[in-house]
Amino acid sequence: MAKATHEGICQLCGKLHKLPSKTLSKHGYTVDWGYFNGICKGTDHPPLEESCELIKKEIIKLEEYIPLHQKRHDEFMESGEVKYSGYVKHVKSTYVGILKMSENGRRVILETKNEIIEVMGYGLTVEAVYKTLSKDTVYLHGFSVKHLNATLEHWKNLVESWKPRPLNRIVPKYIGAKYHMRNVNSPEMVDNEIKFREFSGAACYRKNTSYVSYADFESKIKENPEQCCKGCSKRYHEVTADVSKVK
Repeated sequence: MAKATHEGICQLCGKLHKLPSKTLSKHGYTVDWGYFNGICKGTDHPPLEESCELIKKEIIKLEEYIPLHQKRHDEFMESGEVKYSGYVKHVKSTYVGILKMSENGRRVILETKNEIIEVMGYGLTVEAVYKTLSKDTVYLHGFSVKHLNATLEHWKNLVESWKPRPLNRIVPKYIGAKYHMRNVNSPEMVDNEIKFREFSGAACYRKNTSYVSYADFESKIKENPEQCCKGCSKRYHEVTADVSKVK
């Protein structure tokens, strides 16, 4: 895989991620037990700087999904019972059934095809139990509707104000000098020609380093300044200033 030189903003999660190609790298996942778990839908799509087509598709889905959440929330608030599909902690198993209050109103039960499971006892409402059982519940539909509406409004604003923007360039971190300059004395004019006296070692006085001549270092510092030794670069500029004076 090619090394990323730029970063872009994900259309959906809004975070900055690398661009190893024309689309964003994998993100939004965890690695448990050696496997990828979950992934952001913005993966393998162009960044927001270059496109907002993915947001447009998600807006259509969200406009269909929000009324469903609202309907379930309203049904729950009216009836006090609701369909439940999920994990019940104290029974340590997954069930599908109807969550409701017992006849005496003192227990919360989960009624399945084959059995009635007592979920929790005294003083608890169906709402409180449902919230405890699973975070993906009708109890939370009211909050979900509010959150999803806010997301929908945000995405619509992004699409309305969208325009192409430049990507964020990844600046290589300084991981140590690749180029050193040979140690030289101050320039002198000899027979109408500027000459240097060269010494063994680098201009930064570091030992066991490979180095190039002043002329070669001049081309390196123009092409890859971030890869040139800082000490040698300082000496290069000093010598260059001296050359100007000698001329």
